[in-house]
Amino acid sequence: IEHLETEELAKLEDVLFGFWAPYAAIISTPNVEYNVLFTNSPKVRSWEHKFEWTRKEFQDWALKVASRYNYKVEFSGVGDPPPEHKEIGFCSQIATFIKDYNESEGSINAKKQCKSVYEMMLHSLYPSIQQKEYFRKAVWREVRKNMEVLKDRFLYLQNKTEESEQDQMTDASDNSAPSIHHFFMDAFTIEDQCLQDDALKPYMQGNYVYVPLEALLKFPDVTKLCDNLDDIRDVLTDFNILSEDSKAIVYHIETKDEIDEARSLWYRTIY
Repeated sequence: IEHLETEELAKLEDVLFGFWAPYAAIISTPNVEYNVLFTNSPKVRSWEHKFEWTRKEFQDWALKVASRYNYKVEFSGVGDPPPEHKEIGFCSQIATFIKDYNESEGSINAKKQCKSVYEMMLHSLYPSIQQKEYFRKAVWREVRKNMEVLKDRFLYLQNKTEESEQDQMTDASDNSAPSIHHFFMDAFTIEDQCLQDDALKPYMQGNYVYVPLEALLKFPDVTKLCDNLDDIRDVLTDFNILSEDSKAIVYHIETKDEIDEARSLWYRTIY
């Protein structure tokens, strides 16, 4: 409530306790008495705060509201003061309001039978990660994103290594050509860390790149959804991208001849 102007706070009382009249409401606000423990003892803790109250000011306000709108109120707080300053109270003070009446069963049933005065204008359903189908799609999305980055990084470094070797063969006396170790020197990314670990590093067989599934456990985007490799493997089985032993994701890499053939077919189709 410390973010509200005086006029807005007065309106909050009427809207919250008069119109909505919830069974319970919890309101918290800074305890200005605690500010003496902060550097320079500020009058308020943030420029956004319109006011900060002492415990008495907060309790007087809460008791007035409780009396006006028929609530009981209990006071508590969070942020214990140091033992030598127990007298200043909590860092933040809390008032818990409970409606001071017992509604009859007949009244409750009558409300249930009442037709709502509101008309449904829009209905949005937000999927939960607890839903099996959404969970599988979410895991697949993160796996595909991170594994493709790792695969592309691997291929990039493979090409760089081949270029380096060709340069060295062309001019054996030139020692300035970079080696694969040069490209691995700064392993700042997760992808580069995987590429330096033989158990996690992708490898090639023919025109296929194999990315070990264990590398997935290095990526926080994946592990925050699922950190069990067997469960991840179960999800990926549906997408037909696993190796025969289910230990790696397999990517087909088109050769130059395949690319040229595809282009030729495209031209023949167009012209």
